Amino acid sequence: MFDLVPYGLSPDEFIKMALAEDIGDGDQTSLSTIDEGKKGIAKVKAKEDGIIAGISVAVHILQCVDKTLKIQSHNSEGSVVQNGDIVMEIEGNVRSLLQAERLLLNCMQRMSGIATLTRKFVDAVKGT
Repeated sequence: MFDLVPYGLSPDEFIKMALAEDIGDGDQTSLSTIDEGKKGIAKVKAKEDGIIAGISVAVHILQCVDKTLKIQSHNSEGSVVQNGDIVMEIEGNVRSLLQAERLLLNCMQRMSGIATLTRKFVDAVKGT
């Protein structure tokens, strides 16, 4: 999973705080335009070539938002991905998908960026 002990936060506390900051008392656009029971599928797609990271964090975020979401990961932590690859698919309540979207993408993009840069450094010193 992920560790936020130096900050005194459990993963659940971090997610709860981040979601509260992002959506507050609710995503007013979703609440007013999307039927409560509407179902859909979201796809997390790689926007660049690189190393994927943060899948376990994404799954935890999704489960905190809505335990009924069905999550299918097409990659594992540290996998090489190409621009356009589908990293994961999530099926369930559209409002829940939208609530989780920003935090999930922020975490995965940040972690994947660090993993990709780290891989470049490791490759640069390989064999030395």
